[in-house]
Amino acid sequence: MNQRLRYFARPLLLAAVGAALLPLCSCSSTKPGITKVKSFHLTESGPKAAADQAIPFEYKHYMHGAISSQERRDRQGNYYTVMWKADNPGAVTIRFDYRQGDSRSQLHSKEVTANGSHGTVKFEVNGADYQTGGKVTAWKVTLLQNGATIGSQQSFLWE
Repeated sequence: MNQRLRYFARPLLLAAVGAALLPLCSCSSTKPGITKVKSFHLTESGPKAAADQAIPFEYKHYMHGAISSQERRDRQGNYYTVMWKADNPGAVTIRFDYRQGDSRSQLHSKEVTANGSHGTVKFEVNGADYQTGGKVTAWKVTLLQNGATIGSQQSFLWE
């Protein structure tokens, strides 16, 4: 009987220890900085037919409430969702630098200040900015804390 108990108890004990240590391993593996940048280009014509239902949903989400053609035109543009993580909780600045198609060499910038050790920030280039400057052709997102750069991520065309 004692032999049988040892046979079953040992794997259970190892599984319990492994389950207890798993959160510690997964937390330490994520580095501080920009963890993900999700972009969406909203046009008045809407998305092309797609098998993935998330694409038409996102279009409907951004266009929700736009009734007149002027309201739909003002919502056209580029939308960016930036996910970030910092080592130390506190004030961080997320800077979004971008260039547009009609103003190629001109650099535009937007900044958001946030508190905490992680979060999500949204940037929009739409309305008059989008209609005069055109589509965003290149971008760079930088995470700053106490004036020091923690991390950054950029598009392929960023120079």
